Amino acid sequence: MTAHRLTLIGVKHCGKSTLGKALAAELNWRFVDADALLAERHGLAVRELFRQVGETRFRQLEAELIGELAADNAADTILALGGGAADNRFIAPAVWEQLQPVLMLDVADATAERRTFADGIPAYLSCAADPAAELRRINADRRQVMRKIAQAEFCLADTADSAENVRNLQTFLQAGNYL
Repeated sequence: MTAHRLTLIGVKHCGKSTLGKALAAELNWRFVDADALLAERHGLAVRELFRQVGETRFRQLEAELIGELAADNAADTILALGGGAADNRFIAPAVWEQLQPVLMLDVADATAERRTFADGIPAYLSCAADPAAELRRINADRRQVMRKIAQAEFCLADTADSAENVRNLQTFLQAGNYL
């Protein structure tokens, strides 16, 4: 089976964009980053857009964009979705069907925390008494949802560099007949 699209989901800052872009280059496929498109469309960084419009409106905007991307039947595309997309209640089940195959990327909690807080506390964690504990709770909840959506799961090695993770991911995808 040759996939014409591969959709990447995963917790915030797990490497969807970085690895997706590198894998697309390796395969000579198109790469689409939903968060980057959302930011471009609204003229604001995703964190700022979330702050300005609030979570409900942000999720609606995200769902609209993902619906458009799901309807795009361009061949040989890797699509990276934002960290909260999997539990976005505005994304219809039919859209998830269109996005298949869906691969869940994951990293250790410590890695996710370090990357998430590298640019400060995100808006969705700004009111938490313990932002790190809240992030772990959110990520645990999201992982449960993602595992129901994804056809496969790949955990990135914290000790590997991006090139090695891309090689390992490509081998995994080929073995699973996703490429």
